[in-house]
Amino acid sequence: MKDHIFGSECFIPATVIMELFAETAVWFVEWAFNERNLLVSNLKNLFIKRALAVQPGKIIDTRIEILFVKNVDGQYELEIQITSPRISATNSKILGRRLNATCTVIVSSQYTIGRDSFVPEGLDNHIKFESESYYKYYYPSHGHLFQSLTGKFSFDSSCRFLIGEYDCQNKQQSFVLGVKNSFHLSPLGYDSCLQYAVYLSRISHLFGRLPIGGEEICIHSRHPESGKCTVIVERTYIDDQIMECNFYSYTNDGKPIVSARSFQVKRAFFHKYERDEFDQPLQRNRVERNTWFLSSEG
Repeated sequence: MKDHIFGSECFIPATVIMELFAETAVWFVEWAFNERNLLVSNLKNLFIKRALAVQPGKIIDTRIEILFVKNVDGQYELEIQITSPRISATNSKILGRRLNATCTVIVSSQYTIGRDSFVPEGLDNHIKFESESYYKYYYPSHGHLFQSLTGKFSFDSSCRFLIGEYDCQNKQQSFVLGVKNSFHLSPLGYDSCLQYAVYLSRISHLFGRLPIGGEEICIHSRHPESGKCTVIVERTYIDDQIMECNFYSYTNDGKPIVSARSFQVKRAFFHKYERDEFDQPLQRNRVERNTWFLSSEG
């Protein structure tokens, strides 16, 4: 998590918390019901109530608890929560445990069917950064492992839609030092979608936000380890505290990967900009047009 630092602490990304829920669910179903070849098809009612944060080089004590399991025709529904110690202000005494996150995980034998690929109408702002400069300007908290956005994106003037490109570049395999990693979901791929969602909120409201969950995340296929992907973010509500959105991610040949409904990002005290400070890099990197065929062209 050294590449995901806000202030002085490493924040466990929302998508890593999602992966913890997914791995717990699959492991339990395999162990308790002797099932094999299962996958996670949905995450429902994901709610991150308190961030999981840790000082660099330290560890965090968490407990993952399965509260409820239901089996309906070979599809398993598990309600899971994550808690951590509640420590006194002097850090000298554990006062109990506090709830950090909850989620209902659906474990099945097949993925869900996704929406056909599409390009929103009215995209009249076209931007193309060098990836490194995009992160330098807008996400200085994100180190190399979390720099997956290519810097190519378009949005409409009302900030309702944004379409953007990203590439995981096999970076997930290096998330844990000394280990070649494999995930049930895609912490970096899904985080790329949420980076664009947060950015869409910042275009209109400037201040930073952090993901806190959503009604449903539907998994349609295994996320590519590398190769350019496209995400469409649709803003459905925004105020000074919360932005709510849907998003849809596709491979560049239009195959659905993951989508989310009513996902929320909440105001945070990071990445605050003045209007001119935020807009100037956008204006310098404006292009006449971005091509979005959801193919290798563009």
